[in-house]
Amino acid sequence: MTQEALLLMSKGDAFLKEGHLQQAQTIYQEVTHRQPDLAEAYFKLAWIADKEGKVLSARKQLNKAHDKDPHNKTYLSALATLCSKTGKIEEALSLYRNFLKTDQRQDDIYFAYALLLIESGQFNLAIEALKKSINLNPGKLAYYMKLGELLFHLSRFTEALELYKQAYDKGLQSEGLYLNLAKLYTDFGKQQAAKEVLARGMIFYPRKLSFPYRLQSIDKLSLKEDFYQALAAKEAKIPEQEHFYFHWLLAQHENIKGAPLDEMSHLLKAHEAYKKLDNFKISSEAYMKLIQHLQQLSVHPTPEENLVSDENVTEETEELAPLSSEASPIFIVGIPRCGSTLLENIICSGPTEIKKGEETGVIFHCASNSLNEINETTWERFKAECDAHYQRLGLNNSDSRFTDKSLENIFMIDLLLTLYPNAKINYCDRNPLATVVSILRNNLVSLPWAHDLESILEYVDISLKTIDAAIQKHPERILSIRYETLVAQAEQESKKLMEFCELPWNESCLDFHKRNDTYSKTASHIQVRNEINTDSIELYKQYQNIFKEFEERYAWLKQD
Repeated sequence: MTQEALLLMSKGDAFLKEGHLQQAQTIYQEVTHRQPDLAEAYFKLAWIADKEGKVLSARKQLNKAHDKDPHNKTYLSALATLCSKTGKIEEALSLYRNFLKTDQRQDDIYFAYALLLIESGQFNLAIEALKKSINLNPGKLAYYMKLGELLFHLSRFTEALELYKQAYDKGLQSEGLYLNLAKLYTDFGKQQAAKEVLARGMIFYPRKLSFPYRLQSIDKLSLKEDFYQALAAKEAKIPEQEHFYFHWLLAQHENIKGAPLDEMSHLLKAHEAYKKLDNFKISSEAYMKLIQHLQQLSVHPTPEENLVSDENVTEETEELAPLSSEASPIFIVGIPRCGSTLLENIICSGPTEIKKGEETGVIFHCASNSLNEINETTWERFKAECDAHYQRLGLNNSDSRFTDKSLENIFMIDLLLTLYPNAKINYCDRNPLATVVSILRNNLVSLPWAHDLESILEYVDISLKTIDAAIQKHPERILSIRYETLVAQAEQESKKLMEFCELPWNESCLDFHKRNDTYSKTASHIQVRNEINTDSIELYKQYQNIFKEFEERYAWLKQD
């Protein structure tokens, strides 16, 4: 940089610092005329253009800066980010690829590249890029966390567990790392290892109630009386973002003491506090409208009735072609906490290998994306997206069967049967009040409606009406299994279940709790380790009086 350019840049920087963008812009433009190869001046002009919302101008100036200094990571990242923001993801990826061809030592560039690959759905390439970031800088926790998140998303749970353990063993620390590792240990049935991680978390993060919350969920007697007394004494000092954990922990204490009404009082306060954390992409009200909208779309999934606009309908329009006429996936539907995990474990523990999908959310996600703009291509796009998602999860292969117990599928049974005419649909039917109580006593973190009593009752009511109509419409296509009967007469009911799914039965169907490879990422991840029992059948009855005021509106609350 010449002395003249240096003085001008200093003057421009002073204007920029004071917020005088136009004066700064004039100075930087003068610099580019006097020293056209000075990349920094183009970068500053790009920054100003971006601030003014002039995207094309910003990109033009960034391109110049990058061309002048292609090894500058700041210019590279800024240009790639701008390309990504404007929908030019492939161009952004190309920028990173070209840089990495000449310099493979930059862990942060591999990381930025990986983030874009994830955004574009190129997960395997993203995994490789994240692994390179870790190899280059094994002390950077963010790389482990992002890779662990991706592996978990892809249901590669064993790899995610090993990765978090690797970071933990290196002495890396964060609340998220400890909680994620403890969760995976718990999901794999390694409860003692999970407790040790959480106990360590309580030492390093003594003010974080997330650790005793998780510890208590694994072993309700793990926290001593003096802990609860000290916690109650701190109520006025508890930060607002910790109110959920505070009330939840005190609810568990009341449960241990055998005080169900006080327990439920704290639970309702805990759920109210959780709603205020605003962790959801959509509100409870919006979610309810969405499921009812998807339910309406599902009722008649034929072009002439629903999935194309009237102007595209002709007399020659045929019924929708399925995704697969041969595949026979097993869908398990019901209300959360109905016992659906038990059904899935019975099915996947039998003599025939069945790939366990758990809660994939595929149909709900794809329907939300693809069925909003209705036209002649809607159904084909919807099918393609469903197929791609199942394939990405390692499901839907032609030579294997799989389960999917995404409970939102209860609202889209016609869609399921149109996609897969040979699908097996199992409805897990449990006493509705028992499910309501269980929902309140479990933190269903991803469901916006599950943290408000009125919303829970409304959701259950809609679900019951929906499944009643579906069973009436498809009596031969849906098997209803009563949870209370299943746990009381496990062999008889499990044989009925396997027969409906056209699968052989043997004793292994009921021995899933003995398997070392049993994994669950649902709220039932601890219960799956237990032998089938009737312990929780009448648990809800001690809470019945709380719901008396709603019985007139919801008659099913009186159901035995």
